[in-house]
Amino acid sequence: MGTIALALILALQTAAPASPDPLPRPAPPYVVAPKGWKAIVYPPQSPNAAHVPVAGWLHESSVRGEESLRVGSAIGDGLNAEGAARVQARIAIGDRNGTIVASHARALCGGTIQGWELVGAEPRGPGSKTREVIFAADADRSYSVEYEREGAYPPSPAAEASMQSFCPTRVAYAPAALHGAIDAPPGWNVEDLSLRGHHAAGTSLRYLGDHQQIYVFRIGTMGGVGSDADAAVARILGGMTGNSNYTVTSKHPVGFCRGGNGWLVRETTQGPHGTYANVVAIAFASPESYVAVYTRDTRQPELPAALKAIGTLCPLDT
Repeated sequence: MGTIALALILALQTAAPASPDPLPRPAPPYVVAPKGWKAIVYPPQSPNAAHVPVAGWLHESSVRGEESLRVGSAIGDGLNAEGAARVQARIAIGDRNGTIVASHARALCGGTIQGWELVGAEPRGPGSKTREVIFAADADRSYSVEYEREGAYPPSPAAEASMQSFCPTRVAYAPAALHGAIDAPPGWNVEDLSLRGHHAAGTSLRYLGDHQQIYVFRIGTMGGVGSDADAAVARILGGMTGNSNYTVTSKHPVGFCRGGNGWLVRETTQGPHGTYANVVAIAFASPESYVAVYTRDTRQPELPAALKAIGTLCPLDT
């Protein structure tokens, strides 16, 4: 399938059923509070901040020790629930020396959207913790609810009932939104990868031809790129490749349609079955930038038609 397919698994991964019209969105805190738990008071937050604590509750008892339930929201970066879960796993679980013991899809909002659940556990012993985190995402933001408890005890019925009630959004990606973002090479077939379990992007397309591939997807860049375009390029490349095993061989700014700014980057990525040469076109926009990736095995020739196609990348008016 190619290394960029693997990269999309790592960084850009099953979305909610597609719906052309957003449904009403439940109001914060997105869960029914656990009965008898003490609310955590957070200072006022900007709703457009990168990370927003939405609500939280604490509970202590002589039998079960301390438990907490926390709801948060973050800039979505164009990911669906599974992609958001993988990105946040290091923060929510991995950076606390925990291990992920479960990772799977979970239906939310009465089965109307698909979320993703991670369960992490710390090494056994005094003070060890178990964390259950459920994620959801829409076109703008990702959402999570995290239940933390002492590792020696089973889940609290009150906390589990709150987790079951988690319903932050009913907005879904429209997969057709990316059609027309590039002029495909003649004779290449297009495959819609949106809603696929092994891809992180909420909306993504793959063009297939001559045993080579072009991927097109969106990634969140709320507020634009800022003054450090190099850092923005590195962030996108690092996310695509899991921050490892890639080498940039050239990069330079280019102009795209309607006077838009972007970059064209050549890089090589080491995959499980060989080395892949990738040409990455990035058209910066806000709140989402568009990316087209032409990928081939280095044993295959570079096709001028494919290079021309990614050069036509143009963010769509949505």
